[in-house]
Amino acid sequence: MTSIGDGAFYGCRSLTNITIPDSVISISESTFWDCSSLTTIEVDSGNHNYVSDDGVLLKKDKTTLIKCPVGKTGSYAIPNTVTSIGYIAFVGCSSLTSITIPDSVTSIGSYAFSGCSSLTSITIPDSVTSIGDGALYGGSSLTSIIISNSTTEIGKLAVGYGDDGPGITEYTGLTIVGHPGSTAEAYAKKHGFTFADINTWNPDAPSGSDSPEQPGQSANQNSSQTSGSNQSAGQTSTNNQTSTQTTSGTKQTGWVQEGGTWHYNDANGVAETGWINDGTGWYYTDASGAMQTGWINDGGTWYYTSGSGVMQTGWVNDGGTWYYTSGSGAMQTGWVNDGGTWYYMNASGAMQIGWINVGGAWYYTNASGAMQTGWVNDGGKWYYMDASGAMQTGWLSDGGAWYYLGTDGAMRTGWYSVGGKYYYSYESGKMAVNTKIGSCRVNANGEWVR
Repeated sequence: MTSIGDGAFYGCRSLTNITIPDSVISISESTFWDCSSLTTIEVDSGNHNYVSDDGVLLKKDKTTLIKCPVGKTGSYAIPNTVTSIGYIAFVGCSSLTSITIPDSVTSIGSYAFSGCSSLTSITIPDSVTSIGDGALYGGSSLTSIIISNSTTEIGKLAVGYGDDGPGITEYTGLTIVGHPGSTAEAYAKKHGFTFADINTWNPDAPSGSDSPEQPGQSANQNSSQTSGSNQSAGQTSTNNQTSTQTTSGTKQTGWVQEGGTWHYNDANGVAETGWINDGTGWYYTDASGAMQTGWINDGGTWYYTSGSGVMQTGWVNDGGTWYYTSGSGAMQTGWVNDGGTWYYMNASGAMQIGWINVGGAWYYTNASGAMQTGWVNDGGKWYYMDASGAMQTGWLSDGGAWYYLGTDGAMRTGWYSVGGKYYYSYESGKMAVNTKIGSCRVNANGEWVR
C-alpha cells in the first residue's frame, strides 16, 4: 500500500489508534474524518514521508502538521519545527482545551482548528502572516484571540462563527485583540466583534455586549444619528414615507434600531428598502425597511446574509449543509469551481458528496465535496474517473497495464468474460498476459488460450 485516500477511515468511531506503514507515501487530509475515538496516529520508523510526534501526524521533516487525532484531549503544544498548520489539521478536536502555536509557524490552513469547541483563548504569534478561511470556525467557547500585527490575511469566517444552530451562528462574546490599524482590527470592525488594543487590553475585563450590535459597526461604536442624541425615537410620515426622529425632532440617519429590528435611514431619515451597501458590506431590507437575515430570495435568486445582516460570498454552512455563493452573493447550483477544485451543488444549492449522476454520467465527490479523478475506492470497490471526473467503464489502460471496469464501473478481478472471451485480472486489477493462471494460459492480449 502506497497511498491512503479521502475518507478511507471515514466514520470509524471505535478506532483508537493506527500505525502508518513504511510503504505509504501519500495520505489525504480527510483520511481520518469523523474518527471520534482516535487518540494516536503512529508511523513506522522506516517511512520516508511521514513521522509521528506525540501521536500527531507530520511531514517527515516536521515542518507541516497534517493531522491531530480527533480524540486527543487536554493541552497540546505544536512542535517548534512546524511552519505550516495544514488544512483541517485539528478539525473536530473538541476535547483540546489549549493549543500552543510556536513562533516558527507562518501560515494556518483553512478550517485548521474548526470545531475546537473547548478552546477559550488562543494566541496567533508574530510569525503568522495568513489565517485561512474558517480556521477557527465552530470555536464556540472562544472569548479572546490575540492576532499579531504581522498577520495581513484573515480568511472568510476565520473566527467568531459556527453552525451551532440554524444557519451560521455569530459568537458575540468574542474579543479580538491586536494592534490599532491592523488586519485584526479591520476584521473585528467588519464583522461587528469587540476589538481591544493589545497595548491596553485587560484579559480579566468582560468582553462582548449584552445588547444587539448595530449592522456595519463593532460593539464599541456609537449608533449613527445626526445629533448623537440617545433619546428615544419617534416616527413621522410624509408622502407615504416613514422617517425616524429623536424626541427632540432630529432625524436619525444610518442604522437605527426600533423594537429589536434594524433599519437603514437615508439623509432624510427615511428607511431604505432592498439592497443597501453601507461601506462595510451589503444588507437587504424588506418592503417595511426591516433588515433581513438568513436566506433571501430576490428576483428568483437566493442570497444568504449572516446574523448581523451582511451578505455572504463563497462557502456558507447552514444547518450542517454547505452552499456556495458567487462574488455577487448569488447561490450557485450545478458544478462550481473553487480554487481549481470542482464541487457539485444540487437544485436546492446543497453541496453533494458521494456518487452524483449529471447528464447520464457518474461522478464521485469525497467527504469534503471535492470531485475526484483517477482511481477511487468506494465500499471496497475500485472505480476510475477520467480527467473530467466522469466514471469509466470497459477496458482501461493505466500506467502500461490493462484493467477492466464493468458496466457498473467497478474494477474486475479474477476470471471474467468480455465479448465471449475470458480474461484474468490480479487482485490489483491488472490484467494477466503471457502467463499461466493455474492450468490455464493467457496470451499477449490477456485472452485465455484453450
